[in-house]
Amino acid sequence: MLRQAESLSNSRSNSNNIIDTASKEYYSKLFGDVFNNSTAWPVIKLGKVSEIVRGSSPRPQGDPRLFGGPVPRLMVSDITRDGLWVNATTDSLTEEGAKSSRAMPAQSVVIAVSSAPGLTAILNHDACIHDGFVGLRDLNKKLQPEYVAYTLNLLRAKNDQQAVGAVFRNLTSDQVKAIPIPLPPIELQQQFQEFLFQVKNIQAIIACSNKLLAELLNIIRIEAFSGKLTESWRQGNLTKISKAQITRDAVMSERGTKPSIRIETQAPPERPTDFTRPARRWLIGELSELQFEVWSMLRHEWKGSVIVDDPEIFADFCASPQTAWRMERFKVSTSHIRRTLEQLASLGLIAKISLPKTNALTEQTEYLTAFRPLRDAENTRLADVDLLRRELGKNSE
Repeated sequence: MLRQAESLSNSRSNSNNIIDTASKEYYSKLFGDVFNNSTAWPVIKLGKVSEIVRGSSPRPQGDPRLFGGPVPRLMVSDITRDGLWVNATTDSLTEEGAKSSRAMPAQSVVIAVSSAPGLTAILNHDACIHDGFVGLRDLNKKLQPEYVAYTLNLLRAKNDQQAVGAVFRNLTSDQVKAIPIPLPPIELQQQFQEFLFQVKNIQAIIACSNKLLAELLNIIRIEAFSGKLTESWRQGNLTKISKAQITRDAVMSERGTKPSIRIETQAPPERPTDFTRPARRWLIGELSELQFEVWSMLRHEWKGSVIVDDPEIFADFCASPQTAWRMERFKVSTSHIRRTLEQLASLGLIAKISLPKTNALTEQTEYLTAFRPLRDAENTRLADVDLLRRELGKNSE
């Protein structure tokens, strides 16, 4: 039963691979080899067919007056989750915060210029983009958004595969403007657009099916481990099961292994209370689920310090795969994550530090707030005593 259910999951994965391959083949059929422009279409730079606008982020990062409102704000994790057509659901801004960001209308082509440089998508709805994105505004009528976005993703994938994609490393607005793109007839682009719309509908059906399949697998596994899955079969095959047990025990005895003993008592003995557990472990046990996930992720998975006063670095931290999968079920904004880091630092479970950064314009040194895991030497009772002494000393002064 489990094998049959899991084979359905494999077939879903195979279906997505087939769709991806079919899309690339249909693209090649219509437009030829985009890397060599085998069909000799006219080639034009993106800056000539669209206004390239850089995203913007409100300051300060995490300010509740600016973040956590009703205005969607696109993140790289949204694109990696959704694909070609994206919904901005990871983060949001208030109306006031949106004034300091860059608004893009639905059906706009947006390109990541940091975290995943060159990754391109089409907005399903109006949304703001931060300074890790550029948007293509007023795209020339000779180009369809789906053709542009799909072509740019093909170029990015090819460059990554060849490991020579300098154009897709640390992209600037000028580099995006200089990206060349073939200009095939609009009729072919519309034909490809219709094909992608069909693909979109199929993928929506597969996504719905995957959700139902995941629920089915969970139910089957629970019933398998609880015995419910085979209960009726066991009732009808008691004789066969008894004979199999006898055979099994005989084989085990021949091999010098003691046969299993049926245990009638199900409840485990009560564990004695451990009064010697360190206070820090007790404190970790009292954390909320969100606090524990952030603490655990920072301690075990994220390497280095989290600089929260640098919007781009902090956005990368919040959108990273290590953070995204842990935070997905909480549906919290970046401001919530920052507050949680502050709470963990005040509890003494992580370190809050200041890091110097030289302003490229003023050449002055600024100090940015950052958080990092405790080092081994800091994660001791002696360190706690020193911290307490310093705090008591401040209060006495």
